[in-house]
Amino acid sequence: ITLLEQLSFLPKDQLFFPHSMLSRPLIRNYLIEKKIPFKACSFYTTVPNLVRPLPNLKLFDTIVFTSPST
Repeated sequence: ITLLEQLSFLPKDQLFFPHSMLSRPLIRNYLIEKKIPFKACSFYTTVPNLVRPLPNLKLFDTIVFTSPST
């Protein structure tokens, strides 16, 4: 939402919003409230992916989670 607030939309613009099937309605509600035309598509759903053996986390300086569902 912080990024969206920095953008300028022309009347003919439409935002494409790909998201998880499990995503919260926060962004969708913001777009509706601000009357920003958008097309939302549920592209994926998260499923457990058990990695065995676990990687040695001491080999990494930083780990970035790009989605709350991870």
